[in-house]
Amino acid sequence: MKAIIPGEIAANKTQNKKLETERQKCIGGQTKFCTQSELCSQATSGKWMKGEQIKSWKTNERWARHVAEAKARGYSCGVTEVSEKAPAPKPTNSSVTKLEKAKVQCSELGFTAGTEKHGECVLKVIDY
Repeated sequence: MKAIIPGEIAANKTQNKKLETERQKCIGGQTKFCTQSELCSQATSGKWMKGEQIKSWKTNERWARHVAEAKARGYSCGVTEVSEKAPAPKPTNSSVTKLEKAKVQCSELGFTAGTEKHGECVLKVIDY
């Protein structure tokens, strides 16, 4: 049995508080704080058909940032069909910042999110 060390308990509480704060920021629309699981949870909805869950991208404005960020990071989030209501939302001036739009644009151009080349593309798009 491992001995309990007070410093470890305090560190765990601090880490848990930080994770909860980042989770709340993610839900509030600050997508850079989202883990893959949180992002996919916020960006998709599911319905059951013939005993199987079918996921689709959310199409309302509230979750547009989450959908755009998930796609920019290259996550499929288990989406198996295009939404019946409308195509996945494209970034708009009112819902997505210039940085987020640049990230999506560079991903659509074929640069892999998180790479140096993707970052260079984002900087060039923002300056353009």
